[in-house]
Amino acid sequence: MSAHRRTPLIIFSLVILLAFALTSSAGAKELWVSSISDGEAGETILISCKDSEQLNAYTVVLQWDPAVMNVTAVTNLQPSVMLVNSTVPQSKDIIISGLIPLGSLSGDNALFSITANAKVQDGASTWISLANNASMRIGEKGVEQKDQYILTNGTFTTVDHVPPTINITNPANDTTVSQTMNVAATITDVGGVDENTIQVF
Repeated sequence: MSAHRRTPLIIFSLVILLAFALTSSAGAKELWVSSISDGEAGETILISCKDSEQLNAYTVVLQWDPAVMNVTAVTNLQPSVMLVNSTVPQSKDIIISGLIPLGSLSGDNALFSITANAKVQDGASTWISLANNASMRIGEKGVEQKDQYILTNGTFTTVDHVPPTINITNPANDTTVSQTMNVAATITDVGGVDENTIQVF
């Protein structure tokens, strides 16, 4: 086959592959957790599904760093779902199960929310992870479908009210300096430091 005939064939094949990739990713089922920045007390975090097909049961295990946040409430966002969860407050994980005895959910839906509270105010962050373990279940039409879902974790980042720790290493304390002087320092902060905000007076 000549090079002139192969070029359109290759381009056509690439277009077909691209179209297939786009349609496959557009219909990907997903279970996801929303994220919070500058979190304090009483923050609402949503747990939602995307592109579900007749979802009628689920068991979700959420985990997080207990040094950063805790959970004090679970709120059902679907009236047709019977919700069962671990007692609250919970410090590091929670198991939430939903059952739809009559009917099902399809498409994109917010399933439930948790109320999260920051335990520190230093800009610390934690994943809110969907644990893909033996406890997790996602049922559609009465059939286990958890392997068909992409699990997308959220994050909880606390508000930062704790100033950074600054240690000037050059010049040494009580040193007389000229008008022009290189200054060296170490700055430590849990929430990170934007180098563009550092000023020396």
